[in-house]
Amino acid sequence: MALSKQLPLIVGTHFTSAVERLGWRHFRVLHVKRDGKKWAAELAASCDDQKRLTVFTDELLDASQWTRGLTLLRELKK
Repeated sequence: MALSKQLPLIVGTHFTSAVERLGWRHFRVLHVKRDGKKWAAELAASCDDQKRLTVFTDELLDASQWTRGLTLLRELKK
């Protein structure tokens, strides 16, 4: 299945950032959109819906920067 068809499936899922972003690590995917030639996802902090950021999906799917789900900090450092 093409990546573009899989991307809508991540809407509503959670991701954990390897580094703090906007003061938070846990985010929920609000929506996915085409941004030029790349795909981007708008994320909201799980604990503060007002904190939002947009990241390209290739970065979001990079395991060194993000993990799927709500991951504990101690699990990230393994």
